[in-house]
Amino acid sequence: MGKFKVGDRVRAIHSSSLGLFLTGHEYEVLAVRHEKITAINEHGQRDSWGADHFELLPVAAQTFKVGDRVRTEGWSRFYEVVRVGDGHIWVKLYDGNSSKESTAGKTFEFEAAPLKIEAGKYYRTRDGRKVGPIVVAQGNGKPWPWKDATRPFYYRETGYSCPGAADLHNDADDLIAEWIDEPVKVAAPVAKPAIVALIENGQPKPSVAPFVHANETLAAKEATRLANLQKGKEFGVYVLTQKASEPAPSYKHEWQRFAAKGEKISAIKELRSVTGLGLRAAKDAVEYWIAHDEPYSRIAA
Repeated sequence: MGKFKVGDRVRAIHSSSLGLFLTGHEYEVLAVRHEKITAINEHGQRDSWGADHFELLPVAAQTFKVGDRVRTEGWSRFYEVVRVGDGHIWVKLYDGNSSKESTAGKTFEFEAAPLKIEAGKYYRTRDGRKVGPIVVAQGNGKPWPWKDATRPFYYRETGYSCPGAADLHNDADDLIAEWIDEPVKVAAPVAKPAIVALIENGQPKPSVAPFVHANETLAAKEATRLANLQKGKEFGVYVLTQKASEPAPSYKHEWQRFAAKGEKISAIKELRSVTGLGLRAAKDAVEYWIAHDEPYSRIAA
């Protein structure tokens, strides 16, 4: 048991019956208690299993852990460790807000990038949680100094150094990077159709059937083109900003639909065909309906 300690990288030499730990997979020791190792299992949950099911990885493979923020020696670019094994590490580029995968399978030599812990800031734990803001822990009435800047402890008896850290007497949460909120994505403006109109005395005079451009930019180019062709004249761009419509009214009878659309002759013919009325009577009936009863004959939507 003495060979394992918190922070060690270990490899499972057996698979658990429920597949929570798998042979050959590597894990980080989060705690060692009662002949068992606590680590994050294959389901992403904190779990414990007998220490005799694991082997300690070589020291070279333990120099860095998944989630560490590191940089190439002699360079200022930072990376995040995504896999550790056989004395090598695999990384992805870390630029503060987003990340890009590095060349697949490529290995690197690194120096550790120190993480500065500052009061008032938020940090990301190795298991992806946001903790903070960092405050100075109190112990026996005095500020508790940082003994390991990347492992702030949370003591029930002495207060806390990092809200959100593990609520365990002698355990700690690894802080691997400062927490950076995802940038708010602003929706791209919706392109609105626009037309070009000749302006005379401050008033637009569009053509009878103006060409509708897909967006304001295209309409502006057309306005500029027309202004160059017709010197001294002014052209404006008018953008569709709002639309209003009402559903077309519905009626029980075909002659009513003709009459409502202004097709009086068709309405008279249709009414005569279904009622046998004379021309004069049908004409009077259609005109009276339009003038007095049309709104009351609409079928509710």
